[in-house]
Amino acid sequence: MKLSSQEFRNRVQELADIYLPHANIQTKEYSKFRLKLRLNLSVDFFIEVFYSPRTDKVSFTLIDDEKRIFGIDNLGGWHRHPIENPSTHVGITEPKLERIFESIKNAIEEKKT
Repeated sequence: MKLSSQEFRNRVQELADIYLPHANIQTKEYSKFRLKLRLNLSVDFFIEVFYSPRTDKVSFTLIDDEKRIFGIDNLGGWHRHPIENPSTHVGITEPKLERIFESIKNAIEEKKT
């Protein structure tokens, strides 16, 4: 992705405003080496976001009641943790941030049904 922590945070904010307008973004950790955000959707339903510009590590994890129900990250190569079985890894090509937010929004909608 090759963005600074600030550029990545700004991009996440822009996309959250579009795809998850009711999310409340909370910065958990911020430095030029690491960024941790939480996009609160409700009390026990949120998205944990991690980004390291130095190592180019990215992680988006949808949490419901303290359990991962969906995720996309690049630890060990780009993959997703599908909502049907979030403990598995399904390999993917590197997605754009817009695609990650689309996938998360779809997972949230699937969870509601």
